Amino acid sequence: MSTPDSSMINPIGTIEKISNINGKIISRLVTAGNNLLEKAHSNGSKSLNSEVEALEYNTLIKASLNCFMIVLERYKSSLSSIQEAHLLLKVAEILLNETSSLDLAAEVCNKGLNICSRTVNSDFRLKLRLQLLTFQIHYAGDKNKLKKSSLNYLESIIEESKCLKNIELNTLLEYTKLQYFGMTYDPDQRFEILKNLEENLKNNINANNFALYQLILIYDIQQQLSKRSSVRSALSKLNLLIEAQRSYPDLYAQLPPQFPSITKHLDLLVSIQNDEFSSSKTKISRIDMWIKNLKKNKGSWHSKTFKFNINISIDGLMVPIKIDWLSMKEYIITSYFYCGVSYVVKSWDGTNRTHKIFKLCRGFIDEELSNSRTVISSIEMENKVLRLRYFRVIIDFYQVLVDFQSNNWNLFNSESYPQLFQFINDYDAGLFSSQELVVYHKLITKIYYLFALKYQHFSNYKLAKYYYIKIRRFHSSIANEYSGGSFFNDEILVTFKQESIGLGGSKSESKDCFNHLYYLSCFNLCIINLMDIKNLKSNQISEFDPRYKNYMDEFEEALSLKRTLSDELDTMLGLYKDDHVLYYTIKCIRFIVNNYESLSSLSSSSTLPSNQKFEDHLEVPSEAMDNILVVSPMLGALIYYIQALVYEPNDGMDDLTNLDNKIQLFNKSYKIALKFTPSETLQTSPNFIAYFSTKSIVDLLLKNEQLIDAERLDAMVVQLHDLENNIEGNHSEEQTTLDSESTHFDTVLQKSSGTTVDDVSMDDEDPAKDRKRKASEL
Repeated sequence: MSTPDSSMINPIGTIEKISNINGKIISRLVTAGNNLLEKAHSNGSKSLNSEVEALEYNTLIKASLNCFMIVLERYKSSLSSIQEAHLLLKVAEILLNETSSLDLAAEVCNKGLNICSRTVNSDFRLKLRLQLLTFQIHYAGDKNKLKKSSLNYLESIIEESKCLKNIELNTLLEYTKLQYFGMTYDPDQRFEILKNLEENLKNNINANNFALYQLILIYDIQQQLSKRSSVRSALSKLNLLIEAQRSYPDLYAQLPPQFPSITKHLDLLVSIQNDEFSSSKTKISRIDMWIKNLKKNKGSWHSKTFKFNINISIDGLMVPIKIDWLSMKEYIITSYFYCGVSYVVKSWDGTNRTHKIFKLCRGFIDEELSNSRTVISSIEMENKVLRLRYFRVIIDFYQVLVDFQSNNWNLFNSESYPQLFQFINDYDAGLFSSQELVVYHKLITKIYYLFALKYQHFSNYKLAKYYYIKIRRFHSSIANEYSGGSFFNDEILVTFKQESIGLGGSKSESKDCFNHLYYLSCFNLCIINLMDIKNLKSNQISEFDPRYKNYMDEFEEALSLKRTLSDELDTMLGLYKDDHVLYYTIKCIRFIVNNYESLSSLSSSSTLPSNQKFEDHLEVPSEAMDNILVVSPMLGALIYYIQALVYEPNDGMDDLTNLDNKIQLFNKSYKIALKFTPSETLQTSPNFIAYFSTKSIVDLLLKNEQLIDAERLDAMVVQLHDLENNIEGNHSEEQTTLDSESTHFDTVLQKSSGTTVDDVSMDDEDPAKDRKRKASEL
């Protein structure tokens, strides 16, 4: 988060021009005030440890303020107007950042502004800083839901500055307005405003505005990445950012090292969101080398520093911009975190890379939380602690997802994740302060999602459905009891604080089908709801039964949910065409929803009745399939499985060729599904798509025995037998309650979305002795 620097310019005016006696006293008081403030900040990292440490911190802050106030009250006559205004600015800033005395801070600022208004030829930078500080004070205390008063004040500053006809100043103020009020605009409005700000500077880049141009582009890319469907736009903006850095190497070299650090993060995040695994690996290596160079050059980014400054020139005068970001250690933590996230999609390969990287992250977080060397205010330290603890919970969230994908469902417990479950217990017990809830409230739906997945896996579909629906309500654009506006009294201020800490804001985050947890819940709900409808149909109740009304209400609710989810799937198909994995996941789910009745008729057979037709087919371009097979082999296996099911014989081919084409699609599904479960983990990770692909091949071979040889059928039955034993063994270990009436296609679909499958029984007789009977029993 960046703001015009309202820190004091030292010395205060020119002390030399003050009379000797008072000049020395004023100088000593100002020096003492600055030293006391710095000493407080030196102890800021300890101020949260105990009440004693907090009291000592507050005492130092109060003593610092007293020094400055004595100068203003007793020696005002010895100060020039500009010196007095500078000192008032300093006091107001301390009151805003270190106390809750907003009214007094506003009063002090107004005194400074009055002085500037009376002073001829005063430095406009001082007035601007006082105006912006006054705005920040109003913003913090504005109780209006839309903060109209503070918005009007900021717009008055913008209008007043236009008379200077300085494009850098106008752009800076409009950018400031976007930071404080951008969450009240819809995403398209935000992007249009950012585009205009970039165009203001792009055609006239120079030393006066290069840093500001880079800053706005970085903010734009961050906003684009928060909206999943805008990855292509984010890449376009990233290219503009890098192009400017290459076009103006001398200007870029003058920027703090945080700028190339941020650029490397954004470059990696674009690849992660685009599912470009190979590209992500290359960028991870570059970040690793960059971190090593940063560690060698300690002077450029000191370990105690989490702020950096840039300057823009307005009419030949430099205006400092203060940016709060990360310490070097936090940058390293964030880098490792992104690296770990990039490997989550490959966690099925059994290499445990994500686990190793996240373990390093946790260690670094614990080190940074115990670091007492950082010079930092108490509120800044509180924000830092909240940010690091937030990251620790997020790391656990992704690690649990890795466990689930590796079929280690039972590891989601308090013994394996003590800090995560302690967080859950503290939240349930209401032990978090309002400041903590500003940050931690954003984590709740992620934890709901973990519970939903686990309940779904262990066949508790009712509870899973409850959590998925709750997640959807949290991330809905329609106001409800879970919305941020209902949970927080001042959602705009809460969102600003969340973004200031470095987290996405509740009010500005993506909603509905743009939100990843929302659409993931949609996918899983589709499958569960189809099962509900099927069960309701099979449990028909007479209209004379007292339960009939409840039954019909449930039936109508399920059908209504199906219509809603189907509409959302259609909407998402238009949003995510550039994201191959997500787009074809949606296509698969939509295919299931649209063809559920047809698929249910398959039962234990892999062939459809001659009059059975599907509403649509599933064609995937080779480029998209190549990407899918790298990132999500199980999705690729499911696609081939569906393609095999709907394969229609070609009239120009003989029966054997058509049969072979269909079998080859099932065979591809089988082989790719095995990639998802490496041989060393096959005994602990049941592979249902591989099983049903093999079973479908066996069914086809049995129905066309006259066209194939016995050895091929024998081999397939043995393969099927091995896979079935693997499934049975895993089911007995998990003691899962399963729906024995599910069709075999239902089972594949449920498992692909995180649910369980029906138990299949078979005896241990040698399959070669009675192939036809044996295979049909399977």
